[in-house]
Amino acid sequence: MLSVIDSVGSVSSRERYFVAAYALLGEGDPAAITIDALCRTVGATSGSFYHHFGSQQGFVRALADDWYERSVEHAAKQAAQATSTLEARRLLRRSIRSTEHHVEAAMRAWARTSPTIAEAVRMADERRREVARSILGSLAPDATSSELDAYTDLVQLVFIGAQAQQPDRASVTINRALDAFVALLPMGTSESAPPKTPAPRRRR
Repeated sequence: MLSVIDSVGSVSSRERYFVAAYALLGEGDPAAITIDALCRTVGATSGSFYHHFGSQQGFVRALADDWYERSVEHAAKQAAQATSTLEARRLLRRSIRSTEHHVEAAMRAWARTSPTIAEAVRMADERRREVARSILGSLAPDATSSELDAYTDLVQLVFIGAQAQQPDRASVTINRALDAFVALLPMGTSESAPPKTPAPRRRR
């Protein structure tokens, strides 16, 4: 666990608590994220924890915001910088490879018991739908609105299903499935038309 923290020595002391939480979440048990465990992993006192977050629930809210930004908005901003649809797909493939899918699977499990985490997961899914629908609309410009909704549903199900089934191989599974799916789309070749990624959302 300490090696995870040591590897990100450049981050702020507040962020180190988030990294510690993701390391604990990676073991699959949200209940392991206690104040004692976080402080022990970071190598700090409980006074430091309360200084940064005020309470356990304050930390959960901050973690939910941090996870949303890391897992969703970063990828959305990358897609928005693409100058073509194919470039957007390349950026998304890279984002999928860098996603910590085992942490996302744990967040979904945690969402069953935490309204705060459930809201973060709901917003993440909604945001991903917007980005995916935009890119699919560029790839299949003749698709109807209902067809695009169905295509987006399939992409979302692939993403969530791969994480739930085998998070360690989720990146390979998702990218392979999405490449096969895109090859089946009735698309006009839109190499030059970049997707219009929706503007970033702020967590409420």
